[in-house]
Amino acid sequence: LIDPGFNPGTGVTSQQFGSPTVYALAVQADGKILIGGTFDTVEDVGRTNIARLNPNGSLDTNFIASTSLTDSFGNVAQVSAVALQANGQIVLAGNFTAVDDVTLNGLARLNADGSLDTNFNPSIILTNQFMDQNGNPISAAIKAAVVQANGKIILGGTFDTVNGLARTNLARLNRDGSLDTSVITGTELIYDFIDPWDPLNRIPVAAAVSALALQGDGAIVVGGTFTTVNGAGRNGIVRLNKDGSLDNSFFVGDGVEDGDNPGTVKSITIQPDGGILIAGQFTSVHGIGRNNLARLNPDGSLDPNFGLAENRRVDALASENDGFVMVADSSCDWGCSFTLKRLNPDGSLDDTFPLVRGEGLVKTMAVQPDGNVLIGGSFYNINLNNGADSIVRPGIARLYGNPGQPRIQFVSTQDPNTGIFSADITVNENAGVAIATVQRVGDTSNALTVDYATSDGTAKAGLNYVAANGALAFAALEVSKTINIPVLDDHLARYDLQFRVALSHPTSGGALGLSTLTVTVRNPDIGFSADGITRQANGQVTLSLYAPDSAHYVLEGSSNLTDWVQLGTNVLTFTDTTAPMLNQRFYRARLLTQ
Repeated sequence: LIDPGFNPGTGVTSQQFGSPTVYALAVQADGKILIGGTFDTVEDVGRTNIARLNPNGSLDTNFIASTSLTDSFGNVAQVSAVALQANGQIVLAGNFTAVDDVTLNGLARLNADGSLDTNFNPSIILTNQFMDQNGNPISAAIKAAVVQANGKIILGGTFDTVNGLARTNLARLNRDGSLDTSVITGTELIYDFIDPWDPLNRIPVAAAVSALALQGDGAIVVGGTFTTVNGAGRNGIVRLNKDGSLDNSFFVGDGVEDGDNPGTVKSITIQPDGGILIAGQFTSVHGIGRNNLARLNPDGSLDPNFGLAENRRVDALASENDGFVMVADSSCDWGCSFTLKRLNPDGSLDDTFPLVRGEGLVKTMAVQPDGNVLIGGSFYNINLNNGADSIVRPGIARLYGNPGQPRIQFVSTQDPNTGIFSADITVNENAGVAIATVQRVGDTSNALTVDYATSDGTAKAGLNYVAANGALAFAALEVSKTINIPVLDDHLARYDLQFRVALSHPTSGGALGLSTLTVTVRNPDIGFSADGITRQANGQVTLSLYAPDSAHYVLEGSSNLTDWVQLGTNVLTFTDTTAPMLNQRFYRARLLTQ
């Protein structure tokens, strides 16, 4: 279920703050993955709140960008949204105050290589000061951003001024970052929150736009915590025309509600059939009971046949191409925990998908073109099989979108310290053969073939191993096969050498899991390395040896090949200071019996 070929290593961590979290994911056309959130280290390399991963989960070290650590009030800064433009540029949104030490309030644009686009410099502020329910001051924050087909950028969040002009929680920017003054659409600045323990106590709370999604015709679906848009009653969900004006044809109803208070829409996903999935914290939609997850018809009315199941607070969701829905719900009592589940197209629970649980939260999801699902959040371990199996994935992981799909991969093991899965194998060069085991999982009812091939690393075909390529043919219900690769003994003392084996082109609708491994050919010989005996200008001789870690040997010297003197034990380098006094000198490394 967890893709072992996606290895983020130590993942996202924080040296400054206690809870590193991934809040935003975006998959580029080349398969690389942008992550945004609250962190200052990614895979043990300094990266503050924004980083890019390679398709296999490793850090793209050529992409270097960082935001400020805090907002204008000293609260922890974060990147809340990442949006991709057609030209490869990247829009970052959050509550940061700087990017790459350049002052920027909550919004920035990066070039494709991670450098800052200094020509894009909008100003987003919150002139009124509000406190959250914990008494902390709220700074201006962009919580959602989408790029329209014409390159203009729709923003949602908590703010009241953009580029010096009044805009409350919604705004549209031109491609250069200037404010599109033709769009004047916004929510109220504050609403009254009714204290459930004291219904007569109404607490002013800042309204917010938390989610944006583009429909196929360019219309924009907006979600958040609000009760009006442009003065018209709209509870938590609304649609704008592609020009940014209020779409009055979108069904109004009662919107989303949470008991006596406005509900909150945290996530919106447009499905291939035009249906609109909304998730967040609410108890009803248009006056009909729905717990934190619902599906709207394309016109905004409630789909009565979807989402009748009970759900805890839903923090993230993603719609797969086949209509199935991935949902992450959570509860926070004594610490937070999440459950990741898959729903059938009608909203019922997919019983074939094993529940995935963990401590912490899943805050964002993204479906890749191959159907696999990326999840990001504040988790460290992911628990499978009712907690029997725990996989280390700090802050980000990739799951197979359809675990039942035929999948073929190398057999792997997990390092308990790093959580990394590896199929790599090590053999001595005198072993004669390296054996790689290939398995298939998911649906095994049909016959399937997969190609394999070796490729050189430091080990060279014909010298250190025999090149191998071909196809493995699995019969129906057959789940395991081996690849045997002859290894050659060159009888030379040298360091370990490596070559690779890769799988490709599975048939019968199969997909690849962990598809590459490295074979390390270990040298059991001891001896002098190339150019390992060197006479210095002063006549002394410097010796360099190679020996495997397990070898036990003595270095000896002689002037007549008969009488040998011990010079050292298990040494890899040695300088013979007596050599200048001798006419000739011989050296040997002698293996000792254990």
